This record gives sequence, C-alpha cells and structure tokens, in this order.
Amino acid sequence: MNISYILQNIPFLNHLTDSEIQTLCESAEIKPVSKNEKIDIKKIHSFGAVVEGIFELGQRIRGDRLYLAPGSFFGEIPFAVSHHAGTIKAVKDSLVMMINPEKMYKSLLSSYKGFKGYIRNIKGNGFDIIDSGNDFLKRGSRVITVFGRHYNSGGTMLASLLGLNLSGHGSVIILDASSEGNSIFNFFQKEMPPAVSQKAEKGASDEKFVYDRVVNISENLSLLNLYSGSKIKINPDILSPVIFILSRKYKYIIIDHSDYRKDFTNRIFEISDILFPVIKNIKDKSILHNILDSDLKDGQRVYYVLNRFYEKTIGTFEGGYILEDLDFNRKENLITNLKNILESNKPKFLEELTEHITRERTGLTIQTNLTNSVFLAGFFSSLYEKDIKIDTIYSSSWSYLITVLYILNADNNAFENNFLKLFTEDKIKSLLDVTFPDEHVYKNGRINNYADELAGDKRIEHYSMLPVAMLTDRGSGCRRMFSTGFVRDLFTASFLLNIFEPKNIADSYYCSGYPSYYVKPEDLLRTDINKIRSVIINNKQKLSFGETKISKFFKGYADSLDSGYIYPAFTKSKNELSINVNTDKYNVKEILELSKDICKDMK
Repeated sequence: MNISYILQNIPFLNHLTDSEIQTLCESAEIKPVSKNEKIDIKKIHSFGAVVEGIFELGQRIRGDRLYLAPGSFFGEIPFAVSHHAGTIKAVKDSLVMMINPEKMYKSLLSSYKGFKGYIRNIKGNGFDIIDSGNDFLKRGSRVITVFGRHYNSGGTMLASLLGLNLSGHGSVIILDASSEGNSIFNFFQKEMPPAVSQKAEKGASDEKFVYDRVVNISENLSLLNLYSGSKIKINPDILSPVIFILSRKYKYIIIDHSDYRKDFTNRIFEISDILFPVIKNIKDKSILHNILDSDLKDGQRVYYVLNRFYEKTIGTFEGGYILEDLDFNRKENLITNLKNILESNKPKFLEELTEHITRERTGLTIQTNLTNSVFLAGFFSSLYEKDIKIDTIYSSSWSYLITVLYILNADNNAFENNFLKLFTEDKIKSLLDVTFPDEHVYKNGRINNYADELAGDKRIEHYSMLPVAMLTDRGSGCRRMFSTGFVRDLFTASFLLNIFEPKNIADSYYCSGYPSYYVKPEDLLRTDINKIRSVIINNKQKLSFGETKISKFFKGYADSLDSGYIYPAFTKSKNELSINVNTDKYNVKEILELSKDICKDMK
C-alpha cells in the first residue's frame, strides 16, 4: 500500500512536498475494516481516506448510491467547517487510513509554506473555512528575509529602513534572528527582551508567550527578539509556528538574519517569500550563488543588495540594487537618522525594494510536456504583442526550454528564430550524445554546450519575469522548484530525461521533472503569488518525431512516455488557457504558425 501516493493525490494536499507528505504519513494509522462493517463519520473525529477496498455511502444522493474507492476521503478536515455526517459501509474487506485532526494540524504547521498552501488549497476546493483560517487568508502576510553572511554587512540597517517604510503600507514586525552583531533593538533604541528561542519548544509556539515579547515602536511597527543573546542553540522547528502566530496579525514579517548556520538559515529560507541578500563586495555574490542554488526550494524571489559603504567604486550592479552610503548625522540618534532619511530624500532603491514587497503578484503555470511543448511557441509569440504582466513563469521539461527562449529574447523575431533552430529534428538529433554506460544512455555535454552558448553567465533571478524550473533530484528522487541558478544549468537539466547523464547543480544532480513529476498550479499556492494562471495543451493525436531524423531508440522512448503519461487536469478556472490542437505531424514551422493562429486572440 502506498499511503504517500494516496495523500499526495487528495485535492487539498497536492501542493505538499515529498518530505511534508512523509511527515503526514507518520501521523497516520492504518485500520482494517471488515465486509459490511460501518463507520460513523461524525463519531470518528478523524480525517480518513480509503486505502484498499470500497465503501458504500449510507445515504443516497439524488436517488443514486455512491461509493468511495481508494483515494476517497472522509471525516474532519482541519480549518474547514465540518459538514460530514452519516455512515459508510465496507462492501468488502478494506483498509482505511485515519489521522487525528490535532496530529494533522501539527504536521501541517511544521512547514509554514505547506500550511499556507493548505489553507489556500482547501479554500480553492470549495470548502468553507473557519474564522481563524479566513483571517489568515485575508491578512495575506509576506515573509521578507534580509540576509548577510557577515554580521557587519549592513543588513540590520536595511531591515530597519524597510520596516519603517513598509509601516506606511500595513502592519510590520521585524525579527532579530542573529546570535551576534548589532541588534535591531539598538537601531530603534529599545531594551531587548529575552529571545523567544530560550523558551522550551512548546512554550515558544504559544501565542501569548510570543506576543508578550513583542516590542511596539509605532502603531504599525513592532520588533521581536527571536535569537539575539540566546544562551542556547535555537531549535529551527519553532520558526514555522512562530511565523504562523505572527502572520495572523502582521502583513509584513521581516527577518533580520546576519549569521550563516546551515540548519537554522535553511529553515529561515524555507519560510521566506522574498530574500534580500546583502553583500559587501562583488565577490560575495558568487559565494551566495552556491548557497542559494543549494537551499532555495520553494520559488522564493531573490534581490541582491550591494552595500555602497564597502564597495564605493562600483558604477552599476547587475541583477540587484545598491544600498547607498547614507549620510548619517553623527549628532543624531539612530532612529532619528532613519526617519530623516525617509522624510527628506528617500533613496530610490528603497522605494523599488518596497514596491517588490507590496505589489500583487501574478504567476503562470505551463503544463509539463515533452514533444507537445512545441505548441507553446504561438503562446509565447503572442505575449510579445500583449501587455500581460507576469511575475513568475513556472514550468518543467521541454516546456521550460521554450520558457527560457522567451525570457532570453527581447523580440518576437529572435524568439521564433531560436525556437526553430532548437526544435527541428536535426537539431535535437545533434544533441543526443550516445554513450551507453551503466547509469545512462546519453551524455549531457552537447546540450550543456548549447545552453552555455545560448545563455552564458545569466542568472534566472535577475529577470523581472522569473522563470522557475521544476527538476528531479536524481539522488533522492524528489522534485524541486528552482528560483535561482544559472540559466544554462536549468536549461540543460530540463532537457535531460532520466536516460541522460544528470546535470550537477550546487553539488547535487538533476534531470527533467518529466516523467516522474509534473508542475501544478497548486504548487504556487505555497508562494506569495496572488493570482495564478495556467496554460495547457490538448492534442487529440499523438505528436511523434519522424522516422528518419531522430534515432529509433530515442523516438521509441519519447513515444512510450507520451503514450503512458496522462497529463493531469489542472485546476479549472477562468484564468486557464487551453491550446487545442489535432495533429500528429512534427513540423516545427507548421506548428509555430498553427499555434500562433490559435493564440492570437488570447486575453
């Protein structure tokens, strides 16, 4: 029995990661149910799902008898208003999975991103939400981390400026999450209370305990000492519960973290929506690349900030912003200086960073495809002519290749030319470098060289329209969302099916998400994206390579994948675009014109 498969395919849990599903599995109990045995749904006080067998509902719906097959769920759903009643009866000997709601709640709360996605997901699936869940959704909190690898990088100053400026847009709290260095409390001339982390784990996640340690600066700005001055090592597990407590009251949660401790820093990254890494010199940026490429896994948005106080000679800073060497009046105190900066001549970089934090975000999910991805060409071609604002494009496999071509090319002609060059059968054939070792059939060298020529040293986080890639970690077999990285690396890995040599990215090996996984709009519910659109391709026929261009082995492998792979239905919404085609002929010039014609009236 595959309990994780059952859970991952429940509609309001399908946004959870593999590790979050595993945590939920650990809370589950498997119970046998004999034939004709009944379960009173109201009395079990648990969330349940059918693992094996079949159940008959005790009451008819519109005169019809309904049945629950494996994967069907029943019982209490945390944060949803309960309407479940009646009984179900086993038609034959069966197995059910039961999870106590309190255990399910704790499992979900162990991951702030997973919990946020869960609340949005049950709402999107039509369930009525209890008041605390609705309050959480209405607040729509964003978690912003200002991160410096060194204590004196200038991160605390940036966090202070952002906090003051954001307080004009909503309620703000700044968390001191560094064990050493200048404290946020010094900037605001407030006595620093004991760290939340010094309390036992159970107490640290208690709402009253947390709010008793909040220090108010103004009506819309507060501070909390999470870790500074703590005499014990912080348990990263307290982060998600504390952030959940704060998210019910504060619109913007800023974490000031100037201390790289891998387990703690990773957990801060996990709960963050936006990161502002502050660096003292250009060389620090390349060190950060490896950290971020290794640790960011949830679509976080990254904006680098270079501190002009240390790097005075730099003229422009590619892919980021410059924290100006601010003119402090040494006779004034710190908080007066900060307020004067905001009131007299507010720095342009601060306004731009604030705009990144406060604006409504739109995400576009592109259906995972292999050969059928070519029908996306007309969609992206039409985007050049339309004023459609998209913050994030999320895709995988060969769909990601076309996404990258769109991001890299400034105009439609260049895009179409590069599309036609890459997706001809001759070009694809040239990228297939046969090797036949024990682990894989094709090497990755040729596609890697092509990607290097195409993108050079460009990074995906530098683009205002962020191309997020979903890849498979070949070592663990888990999926992962990449929102930072070199374009060439993610492009290469997206081309590589599991018969290829994988691509090394930040000391792990990756290949295409397809065919093990596929992107889902629900994945973006974990992020701060407000409006999610999706694009799907419906081809009534099987699109197949020709007989003479592509090797018979690769053609047969691709055909077998497309034959056995059922593209899951996306969440139906008015924001879905369906590209409906009916062809089996792989001719990229004809496909480009056909897809352009289909998408020309797209809104």
